[in-house]
Amino acid sequence: ANQRIFSAPAALLIEVTVMTRIHVLAYVVLLCASTGAAAQDRVWNFDVFLDSSHIGSHRFAVAGPESGRTAKIEARFNVKLLFINAYHYVHDAAENWRGNCLQKLASTTDDDGTKLSVDAAGDPEALKVKTSQGEQTLAGCVMSYAYWNPAILRQSRLLNGQTGEYDAV
Repeated sequence: ANQRIFSAPAALLIEVTVMTRIHVLAYVVLLCASTGAAAQDRVWNFDVFLDSSHIGSHRFAVAGPESGRTAKIEARFNVKLLFINAYHYVHDAAENWRGNCLQKLASTTDDDGTKLSVDAAGDPEALKVKTSQGEQTLAGCVMSYAYWNPAILRQSRLLNGQTGEYDAV
């Protein structure tokens, strides 16, 4: 079932590239409050609102056991002002996990005409991240903004699946 999760001013809602610990906590509380079994196959569908106007959807689908979990993320936002498309955002990501460690990530994003992509692959020792801006290797067990996983709250850095940046949180 779709859920209305928030109503916010335009600047807050549309700024999808900046996530803080508060945003992460809010998502984790909303996504995990009803279950203690993160390894279950789960799907969360959210309607996204700008003030009282429906502007899109955000979907998380997590499947598989902890030893080989997959996550599919889809976000679609379209803001219209007087029948003119003022802003659009499309994000698709596929993630593979082993325990709490990201093993693979492939994403594409259209942020109002700015095209972004991230490809990452690795093992528990390191993750190699490629974007149009270059490559980087991240040591250790890397996590993305996996809102479905409460373990992200204990992280000091998270991989941004839209930009490929390793954000301090």
